[in-house]
Amino acid sequence: MDSSLPTEALVSAPPLEAGEFMSLDECERGVIEIFVSAADVLGFPRSLGELYGLAYISPQPIHLAEVCERLQMSKGSASQGLRTLRDLGALKPVYIAGDRRDFFQPEIKIRVLVGRLLAERLRPHLERSSGALVELKNEAESAASPQVKKFRKERIEMLGAWQKRISTFLPLLQRILK
Repeated sequence: MDSSLPTEALVSAPPLEAGEFMSLDECERGVIEIFVSAADVLGFPRSLGELYGLAYISPQPIHLAEVCERLQMSKGSASQGLRTLRDLGALKPVYIAGDRRDFFQPEIKIRVLVGRLLAERLRPHLERSSGALVELKNEAESAASPQVKKFRKERIEMLGAWQKRISTFLPLLQRILK
């Protein structure tokens, strides 16, 4: 959150009428599209990019009803997306006195976002794939020809080397990001 804006200004932008919100303007749509593209590159659903993009470009914390209306998203999809982004550390819950709704603001520190992404997505993938590599080495032994067997064993060993390098580099990268 931009600390140069007074907190009152951030939370005092009410809907037009109870339950009505302004439609997205060109700037908001542009920023959201950037995050939709980033979500696609990272293998996340489009909806997570939309949600994070809206939170990122909103001067006040967002809540479920606003997300549903402004992004034309179902309540279930919006709720699940907000929960996922919160669990990833991309959205932080915000308390607003006198309002029982759950509000969220984006985590905007790139080191925190990347660090959480590495910890939550890459590390579990590396752990799961090490067991698969052992099984694949055994499967490579059953190749029909010696040439195919040799080729497959070399490629699986290369995957293992890649995995080892990434596993070695990951803790270093996470320390750098802290």
